[in-house]
Amino acid sequence: MHTELEAARTEAALAPIVAAIVFTAFLDESVRLRERSNELKEEGLAAYEAGVDRRAAWNKLTEAVELGRYADLLREIAAARTRGRRLIGVGAVLFLAGAAVFAAAVIGFMSQIVDGLNGGAVGPPTNPFGPPVFGVPAGLLGWALAAIGVVVTVIGIVQHVVATARRRRVHRSLPL
Repeated sequence: MHTELEAARTEAALAPIVAAIVFTAFLDESVRLRERSNELKEEGLAAYEAGVDRRAAWNKLTEAVELGRYADLLREIAAARTRGRRLIGVGAVLFLAGAAVFAAAVIGFMSQIVDGLNGGAVGPPTNPFGPPVFGVPAGLLGWALAAIGVVVTVIGIVQHVVATARRRRVHRSLPL
């Protein structure tokens, strides 16, 4: 049990590092492709201007443009995955905050009921959703915040999955 807990802690500590390494690898691939694209452009332009084998020069220029587009596409996909991850995190935080506010309001109301049943001072009943905040009961604000968090999380998950599928499709259809 103790070793499983240590393994889970180590894994949790390494997760951001692994994510950074993977993201760096995508950026390195994009930079490498962009550099190769620029090299091919220079070689192709020099050969084209010199009049030496214009067809080969044109092919190099075309390949350079395609590599540049490929690098830009990979960079765009990596950015979309990052945005998706961030949306997932923000949505989770919103959900947890909203759930905590809602739970606090409901537990406060339940404690009033328990106090009344135990022979404590019985006052007028209060709102089961807690005290008003900006004219709206706090429990309802918490519930709304949690609902917004769920929607943002779902949007983030969809964006991340679409970007991942797009990356796989690009690597499958344009292997380099």
